[in-house]
Amino acid sequence: MLLLPYLKPEQLNELERLKISGVDLCGNGVITIPGRLMVYRTGQPNRFRSSAAIKNVYRGKTSLVARIFASQQSFPTVQALRDAIIERDPIAQSGLDSSIGLSTVSKALKTLEQDLIVAREDDGAIRLLQRDQLLDRLLRNDQPLEAEDCIRLKADVSDDNLVEWIAGKIDSLDIPVSATGLSSTSQYAVMQRGPIMQLYTPDTSAVATALAAPEADRFENIVLIKSKRAVDYFDSRRDASFPWASPLQTWLELMRGDKRDRETAVQVRELLLASGSGT
Repeated sequence: MLLLPYLKPEQLNELERLKISGVDLCGNGVITIPGRLMVYRTGQPNRFRSSAAIKNVYRGKTSLVARIFASQQSFPTVQALRDAIIERDPIAQSGLDSSIGLSTVSKALKTLEQDLIVAREDDGAIRLLQRDQLLDRLLRNDQPLEAEDCIRLKADVSDDNLVEWIAGKIDSLDIPVSATGLSSTSQYAVMQRGPIMQLYTPDTSAVATALAAPEADRFENIVLIKSKRAVDYFDSRRDASFPWASPLQTWLELMRGDKRDRETAVQVRELLLASGSGT
């Protein structure tokens, strides 16, 4: 059973659809015992309005709280959830931005609870309720990167060896680097992308120096994209020392693309929905 300060009518309807019982502290609620009992009560006003709510928990740095549930189904405590976010946030780990605060995590979780995306158990654990709704809300609030700077390079390496070559060059760098979601598509779906590898990094000059490949006006096979946004690197996956984007980031970027990209995104969404780990 869910216990919240206030449940709106649409939230009660969603609980009824999911056959989950929930009550609030204002006198609204739905009690469901499948096949035996259903009690539904609404109409009582919200007596617990918060003046400190976060405007949008599905966008920007705060969205890391929602995004973590695409990788992990549940967490024993709020602190454990925050620790998992920091562990998957290369931007915070590198010191380029502060780690997400515990109070921010708590406020974001409150909204996720109200939206019936997550629920708190009696022992304090937090678990994901609706993975499909989580993905839909993240997609609706997704913001494409407005790149400040791009460097195009032409490495004298075959397409088949490009990933291994890049991994060897950037392995000793102490700055975040991650393939974009689009360049990571083949990790999660059956789709062969072009020969160009796009990489996010907050320091394009440093990565270009490490790669030591000449800049190119055309026929480039590496594009360095400047980004300091945590969401672009969050939960990236290393395979043979190469940093691929997460399945969630890959899906979001594919959904911004053309018809072929969006059709491929269906495969990645199915993977996200089917797996509790998001891998």
